[in-house]
Amino acid sequence: MDYPITLPGHSDLNLSLRLGGFLTGTKILKDGVPLKKTKGVVMVPLADGSALELKMKLGFDMSTPKILFAGQEIKVMPPLPAFWVVWAYLPLTLIFIGGAIGGLCGGAAAAGTLSALRSDLPRWARVVIALLAPPLAFLAYGTAAFFILKLRK
Repeated sequence: MDYPITLPGHSDLNLSLRLGGFLTGTKILKDGVPLKKTKGVVMVPLADGSALELKMKLGFDMSTPKILFAGQEIKVMPPLPAFWVVWAYLPLTLIFIGGAIGGLCGGAAAAGTLSALRSDLPRWARVVIALLAPPLAFLAYGTAAFFILKLRK
């Protein structure tokens, strides 16, 4: 899903933000073509040969990118509500309970929940995935722990 970006004084630019997926990062596009990002900085070429510098940072919820332009923060999309952020990161508590396996299950659930909430799926599908991913992480960890303990005997 692409979100339009409007820069003050440069409304003629056709810029948009495309959220990253599982293996891809967030991109800024000009006329539908991704621009090169180097260490969180994107240079947007202008018609006169000059370029604008945009800095990309992640917000508190780690899924809402922030764009800084000329010292101003450009709002591209609203942040997720706090209850969804807490719900999404709840499975990360498995790191403390289950170490690497718990972290793998919890991290996958957190990433899946945040990706689902920011996707262009129908609203009902986003909510169902977001509600089911964290409990499934605990179930997956419990199942893995059960079989590991069973194999040790």
